Parts: sequence; structure tokens; C-alpha cells
Amino acid sequence: MKNIATKLLIKFIFLIGLSNFSFADSIVDSNLCSSKIGRGGNLISEQNGFLYGKCQGKVSAPSSSNKILTFQTAAQTKESVVSSKKSVDRSELAFVNKPILVGQTYNINYDIKIDRSSDITNTWFYVMQLWQNEKLPPVFSGRISRGTSKNLAFVVRNPDVHVTGAVIKRLDLPQDDWTNFSIKILIDSDYIGHINILKNGEQFVNWEGKLGYPSIQPSNQFRLKFGMYKEHEQNKDFKVYFRNIKLN
Repeated sequence: MKNIATKLLIKFIFLIGLSNFSFADSIVDSNLCSSKIGRGGNLISEQNGFLYGKCQGKVSAPSSSNKILTFQTAAQTKESVVSSKKSVDRSELAFVNKPILVGQTYNINYDIKIDRSSDITNTWFYVMQLWQNEKLPPVFSGRISRGTSKNLAFVVRNPDVHVTGAVIKRLDLPQDDWTNFSIKILIDSDYIGHINILKNGEQFVNWEGKLGYPSIQPSNQFRLKFGMYKEHEQNKDFKVYFRNIKLN
């Protein structure tokens, strides 16, 4: 009943405007965050509206303080969902109501910082993802490189580089300061991607090439996610911060 009441309240809030409410930019129903997207851990944001939370494995629900979003593994397991292949740790927010459509240009902006206490990862670890189909890896992503705690790789995928993806740029993130990325992205009707990235206001990436899967449904829209999505690593802890997330 509480979750239903929250959803009704959220609909009412957006009908009359967020600016009149003091709890804009806050996480709601953290205790209900689960592998069912939108059940809890959702973000009410003045900038972006309603972002859907999703939690799985040994994680805490997304949290917000002073407009800084925190995604982290947790000391105790709230929910353990183990697939037939591998277990995952997931604490994410998704732009479910703002799909990125083929043939249109979008701007993605965010600041990111990796907590100094985060362990070195030895597996896949995504902090930003653009999904076409949840049964496939993301077509564009920001991924922490194996063997590091702070090396960020921007990765693209298409049918030719389906499994591991192709890295278009890497960098080490400073752990004592924020790094801003401003990304302009267009996926045209021929599934050619055009990606331009500014890092802290300076040119960083200008890439063009095949992006996405033309034969996979849905074939004309993609969804953006932020947070932590990685294979579970026993006795390791990770924490990632975001702020100023915008999609327009």
C-alpha cells in the first residue's frame, strides 16, 4: 500500500510542479528497492523528473544528500538474486520516461567521483549505460577497467564487437575531485553513432561508427542508466558518486 500511495503522490506532484515541494531531488522508498525496476529507491528530481531505482545483490539503495547521489555495495546483503550464470551487484537509476530515440540528438551531462576507499575491481563494472535491450550488453557505456579502481573506459558495441565492446577512450578519474562529462550523442537511422564528449569543458572524444543492434527490438529507442552495475566480488566494497545529471 505504501508503494502505491507513493506512486499516486508522485503523479500528483508532477501535475502541479516539483518546485513547490521541499523533497525534490530525494530518494523515495529506499527500503523497497529491488530487482523489479521502479519498486523502490526511486529519485524525484527537479532537473529530470522521476528516475526509476533498481537494486540487486549486495548493495545499498541509491541515496541522495545535498544533490549528490551515492551508489555503493553494502556490508550486509538485503536481497541476493543469483542467476544461472553469475551473481551481480546493482544499484541504479534509470531514465525510463526519457528514451533516447534514433534520429535525434541528445545531451548527457554528469559529474562523477570514485570514492578513495573503493577496491580494485577484477571484473566488469559499469557506472553509466545506454541500453537497447536488457538481454544484451549496453551499446554505449562508461566502465571501470579491470585491475583498477578508477580507470574509466568509454565503450561502444555493435554486432561486430558484441561481447567485450570497443574502447574509444580511457582515463584515470581523480579520486579527490569531480570530473564532468558533457556528451552529445546521435544514433542515426543507419545505426551510425555520433558521440562527442567534453571532459571538464575540453574536447575529449569525437567518435563516429556503428552503434547498436538494428535487428534487435526495440530498434528505435535506448534507455540511459547511472549508478553501479557489476559482477559480484566477494569481500570487496565499491562506492561511486554522481551529481548534476542531466538528459535533454
